Amino acid sequence: MQGAKSINSDLVDYDYLIAGGGPAGSSLALRLNESGFKVIIIEKQKFPREKLCGEFVTPECLQYLEDLDVLDEIKKAGAVRIEETCFYSPKGRKLTIPSKWFGASPALGISRSLLDQILLNKAKSGGIEVLENARLVGLAREDRKIKSAIVKFSTGEKIEIAARNFIDATGRSRAVARYLASKTCKKNTSAARWVAFKNHLSNTRCEANTCEIYFFNGGYAGLSHIENGMANLCLIIDSKRLNPALGPVTAIRALMKENSRAKFTLGESAACKEWIGSGVYSYGQPDTRLSAENVAFIGDAASFADPFTGSGLLFALETSDSLARFVRENKTTAIENFSITTGEITKIRSRICCLLRHFAFDAKRAEAAIFIAGISKRLCRSLASATRKSGKSRYDKIYSR
Repeated sequence: MQGAKSINSDLVDYDYLIAGGGPAGSSLALRLNESGFKVIIIEKQKFPREKLCGEFVTPECLQYLEDLDVLDEIKKAGAVRIEETCFYSPKGRKLTIPSKWFGASPALGISRSLLDQILLNKAKSGGIEVLENARLVGLAREDRKIKSAIVKFSTGEKIEIAARNFIDATGRSRAVARYLASKTCKKNTSAARWVAFKNHLSNTRCEANTCEIYFFNGGYAGLSHIENGMANLCLIIDSKRLNPALGPVTAIRALMKENSRAKFTLGESAACKEWIGSGVYSYGQPDTRLSAENVAFIGDAASFADPFTGSGLLFALETSDSLARFVRENKTTAIENFSITTGEITKIRSRICCLLRHFAFDAKRAEAAIFIAGISKRLCRSLASATRKSGKSRYDKIYSR
């Protein structure tokens, strides 16, 4: 703790310290603030910032955003209605999933930089303290509880923040979990099994109000319209399929040509920004064992689902809402129990996604799966529901025990 200034070291003033200012962290902060809890958010970057994401807001998300009083602002900011998702096999076979299967309203396409900014601004305007450019670099523990977090700003200054409870909303990086797992936190230096990329494109031929998913051997890509006439392209590739000699941009273009629909849709497109990329090491609920009574995990930090299911943002909003209710109903003595119970629910989704992943990353299997799903609408709808259902009634049932 040497060299770190203290905040509230004598009197713990914050009820909750939330690491991560994305949709999971911001929405949780808003809900806890409404219940009278004092909350602080620490976010390692300065918003607005780009985020690797499919930028697809499923119909189930809209009620959560409405409850947070940000839906109208999101629509006014230019979010695009998405009426259907079309899956394309490498040879061009098409499977259409209507957005109305999942809610009365259509899905929305909006950049994460804009969506996240709207949510974080809402938190700030509600009086919630937000520290940006503030990275978690350590935890102080006592018995089975975290006592404080060490935060380092981009300026190099360090501070110590004490709180009663700590929430990991840092996505796949799971910053809090990594410092719980060991006293000396080390980054994963092994090669990632998959690599994800994202960029905003202009001049695509993507159908209006449609999200298009393209399968190719070793990966898949998603394309959908967002604000300002742009389209977001996000893809995940088996790292073995990337040729280091070509460079990522050339490799991505070559892979997209393996899918006939993607080749047509992206044929005359142009990148609006620099490509961003990230390694993907695992899916599902992480194996890290935790040992703190006053910590909980939400969003991707709790469980990372395959992006082609469109359930990432839904899970972020879902778990933040559920944790807020869990806190209110149980007068929380150990929010660790929330994360344990979350695992019971994510197991089902993870198993379905794991099954579908075998088809998503294999061109021949993808071709066969789209053909079979196209024959049986009932099977198609059941599988789609299994990966993206809100599970709200199940949360209520489990967390009220």
